[in-house]
Amino acid sequence: MKLTHIATALGMSHLAAAGIAETTARGPYSAAFDQHCGNDQTQGTLTVDGKTFSYYCNVAQSTGSSHYIKLSTPERCIDVCDDDDDCDTAVWDRSQGQCWLGQGTGDRVPYAGRMVIAELDPLAKCEASLAKYKPGAPTCAASDRKIAEVDDTSFYLVCGQVPTTMTKQTGTFNSLEDCLRKCTTDSNCSFASFENKQLLCYHSAEDFVSSKPNNYADWETGVKIPR
Repeated sequence: MKLTHIATALGMSHLAAAGIAETTARGPYSAAFDQHCGNDQTQGTLTVDGKTFSYYCNVAQSTGSSHYIKLSTPERCIDVCDDDDDCDTAVWDRSQGQCWLGQGTGDRVPYAGRMVIAELDPLAKCEASLAKYKPGAPTCAASDRKIAEVDDTSFYLVCGQVPTTMTKQTGTFNSLEDCLRKCTTDSNCSFASFENKQLLCYHSAEDFVSSKPNNYADWETGVKIPR
């Protein structure tokens, strides 16, 4: 039996129509609501069983059903919806944990204390994908490879690998970031390698791949990405 049919069979009636804009009282599930919608948060994403959903705070939307089931968190509410082929939108209320399931229709309207939860919208899905490739701080872990940025210069990080022929740099280097920073000001620097035990920094003008790097756990290398 479909879960939406189960909810109907329970005989519970409380309209989740978008046209209603009442204020629901704070109840036993307010903490779960505030986790996502506290501090004037208006929308965001939540993840259930590895799947990400969009949510919208203090609004309601019609789901085409006047019946609800009671669930203690918005995650449980959308999880039930996700298991039902007839459901693409869930509306959850903090006052008594009411959860309406169905097809989202019409506009979302202000309704304090409620959340509308649905499939990740296309824009949020795109932003989530792009975030994976956004340059970050130059940090390394075993077998980890990613893009890092130092002083507006991007580097491809290759952790645990270092070529055999390079030029030792003078100065104080406490991290890979310090070593890469000096490379950003040298037009001849193709990549920089940092030894994290003795805090040594080496630069090279060679192509990294053709330099045939060797595997050394204590070394971290940043290959400059041309602009």
